[in-house]
Amino acid sequence: WNIPDGWKTTISADGDITAEATSSDGIPISFPVSASKDGQSVTVTCDHASGSTFPLGTTQIICSTAEGRTTSFMVSVEDSTPPTVSAPADFEVNTDYAEGINVEFDVTATDLIGLSGSASCNTESGSLFPLGESVITCTATDTSGNTGTASFKIKVVTDIAPPVINVPSDITVDATSQSGVSVEYPTVTATDPLGIMEGPTC
Repeated sequence: WNIPDGWKTTISADGDITAEATSSDGIPISFPVSASKDGQSVTVTCDHASGSTFPLGTTQIICSTAEGRTTSFMVSVEDSTPPTVSAPADFEVNTDYAEGINVEFDVTATDLIGLSGSASCNTESGSLFPLGESVITCTATDTSGNTGTASFKIKVVTDIAPPVINVPSDITVDATSQSGVSVEYPTVTATDPLGIMEGPTC
């Protein structure tokens, strides 16, 4: 008996495909599928055309020929790219107060797919920052659960002007012996805008 022509038809694809999404719509993906009958190429029709935009997740592609030969494979579109968090460079601020200063800064986040919320920092903009250096870490999470981070430093400095030392006026006294004379003078004081000082000592 004769073998039907359809039995001599073959169809093949390159296998499952995994790709990273480039937008909230997914990503366009092209794939090669070929078929031949008795060594001659024949038309293959797929339920998703090559070059189509595939959404996040897994899509099964089924391709067939007019003779009924079929093949299938999976297209998986993933989002493993974390958001980009944009924070300022390290910077320094001055204050005249011992408790520190309120500092504002801008932090933004972007993501190809979408954010689940705005960027947040371990110390928010506008908070009171103490004297010294503080490390600010900011994070943002996208709708796929990926988290991006960025850090910067804020240094609060003060005491730019030195303390003011208050001394008495010049004193002139007569010696009472060859050794000189004991002299008492008013207490020497010092003031500082922030009260951050030691002394004074004479």
